[in-house]
Amino acid sequence: MPPSAEDKARTSSIGDALPASGLERPAGTEQRHALWRQIQDRIKDRLGLKRYGIWFNQTELMNLDRASLVVGVPNVIIKQYLDHQYKEIVREEAEALLGKGVVVRFDVAPGLLRRDRARKREVDGQAEPQRSPEPSAEPPRTSDAATKAKGFAGLVITEHNQLPLLAAREIACRDNPRFHFLLVLGDHGVGKTALLRAARDEARMAGVLTRGVEYETAETWCNNYFHTIQTNQTRAFRHKYRSCSMFLLDGIEFLQGKPAAQDEMVFTVKELLSSGGRAALSSATLPEHLQDVQPAFRTLLTGAFRVRIEVPPLPERKELAKGLARLHSLHATEDVFDLLAESYCSSIEELNGAILSLAAYGALKGCKRVDFPAARAALSPSSRAGRRHIGMEDIAGVVLDTVHVSKAELTGATRTRSACRARHLGMYLAKQITGCSLSEIGRFFGGRNHSTVKHALDEVEKRLQSDPQMAALVEHCRSKLL
Repeated sequence: MPPSAEDKARTSSIGDALPASGLERPAGTEQRHALWRQIQDRIKDRLGLKRYGIWFNQTELMNLDRASLVVGVPNVIIKQYLDHQYKEIVREEAEALLGKGVVVRFDVAPGLLRRDRARKREVDGQAEPQRSPEPSAEPPRTSDAATKAKGFAGLVITEHNQLPLLAAREIACRDNPRFHFLLVLGDHGVGKTALLRAARDEARMAGVLTRGVEYETAETWCNNYFHTIQTNQTRAFRHKYRSCSMFLLDGIEFLQGKPAAQDEMVFTVKELLSSGGRAALSSATLPEHLQDVQPAFRTLLTGAFRVRIEVPPLPERKELAKGLARLHSLHATEDVFDLLAESYCSSIEELNGAILSLAAYGALKGCKRVDFPAARAALSPSSRAGRRHIGMEDIAGVVLDTVHVSKAELTGATRTRSACRARHLGMYLAKQITGCSLSEIGRFFGGRNHSTVKHALDEVEKRLQSDPQMAALVEHCRSKLL
C-alpha cells in the first residue's frame, strides 16, 4: 500500500521517530507512543471500534527501529490471535504511515501483563486468583477416567497445545471474554470432545453464565432437530439453544449434506451471539474443506476464533504419557514411558487406550510398578513394535495391485464397474483397518461425502453375505496389509 500525501504529512509530524540511518538509535519512548497512537487510529478506522477495542486497546509499542516494530500485548491469547489474524493489517498501516517496509512482531509486555492480572484480581474481588490450577503440561484428550476431575483440572495440556485451553477458559469463565465464538479444530482422537466437555463443566461451576450451558454432539442435535420438525415442537427446541448463555456443539462435520440443519445452526448461533451469549464448536475438518455446506454456514464459521489441537511433538509426548498415567493411577518405569511416547501416539485416544491397558494389567497382576517386560506383555495384542502403521495410502496400493485399476480411477470420478468395485473395496478396508471417520475416508477417495462412503460400506457388507468372490477379495487384501 503506497503512502499517500496525507500519510507522508503524518510521518513528518512524528519527527525523528525512526533513526536517520542504520539500526543504532532506536526511537525514544515519547516517539514510540506518538507513532503507535497514529497506527492505532488507522487500525481503528479499518477494523471498527468494537474489534479494535477487543484486540488493540491494551497494547503498546515496545520497540521500534528502521526495520522492525514490536507490539506489546498483555497475554499469550492476544499475542497468538494477533499473530494469526491481524499482523498483516498492522504491517500495512505501519508501512503506509512510515513510507517504508517493516517487520511486525507481537510479544507479551511485562507491564501490560502485570496490569492485566491486577485488573482481573480486582474484578474477581480477591488478592490472588482462585480459579482452578493450570493443568500441568499436555493436550486435552477424551478419557472416561478423567471425568473424576471436573472441568479443566481433568485435562492434561502440553506446552505445544496451550492455546486451546486458554481459549476455552476465556469463553467459559470470563465475565467479558475477548471473543464469544470459538471453533476448535483437530483430527479425530486428539481431545476436542474432552475440551468442550471440560469447558461446559467449568462454565457451570464458575456460575458466570446465568442462563445455562448446553452441550450436544452434532449427531444428537441433528436427530433432535429433525424429530422436533416431525412432532411440531421446533419452538421449544429453538428456545432451549437460543436462550442459553453458552452452546457447545461437538463434531460439526456431521452437518455436511444437511442444509436444513446448517440453516438452523446459523440462525441459532447468530441469535445467541446477538443476545450476548457464547458458542463453541468443534470440527475434524477445516471449514473451507467441508463438503455440501450452505454458503451462510461456511461464512458463519469464518467469524469464529480458531484454535487447533494436535498430537504434540516427540519431546513432549513422554510428559504427556506421564500426565495421563497420573490420571489413571498408573505407576511405571521410565522405559515404559519411552515405549508409549514412541509407539502409541498416533492419536491421544490411542495413547490413552494403551495406558488404560497397562493400568488394568498392573491391577490384575498386583504390580506396584509396571516395568518394560510387563508393558510388552500387556500391550502385545495391539503392539506396534515391529510393524508399521497402516494408512489409507497403504490400503490404496494393495487395492490397486489386486483389482488392477489406476490411482486416477480409484480416486476420480470414473464410474466403470472395475473402478467402483475397487473404490468400494478400498473404503471398506479403510474403515475396518484404520478406524478413520467416513468423512476422512471420503476425502481420501476423491473428496466424496460421508453418505457416499456409507453407501459403499453397505454395498460391500451386502455382497459379503452372498458373493464368495468378494469375501475372498477382502481376505486377500487384508492378508497383504496385516
